Amino acid sequence: MRRENRFAALPILQFDTQDREVVDLVAHHGALVKELETAPLYIAQLSHELRQLPSQVKRLTNSRSKSEP
Repeated sequence: MRRENRFAALPILQFDTQDREVVDLVAHHGALVKELETAPLYIAQLSHELRQLPSQVKRLTNSRSKSEP
């Protein structure tokens, strides 16, 4: 999951000469805290958008049925 960079706040992966991942724990934990702080905002935004979907579907269905002969 880290290789796909799904969490933008996490530091970029670094590797040593033996191709082992090197982790800066302080930076990593700070980034996790930042992601956890923004998660509720993202979830609230998604929830708001999901609540609006039924009315949007209804509006589109009504407009489509009015345009059909």
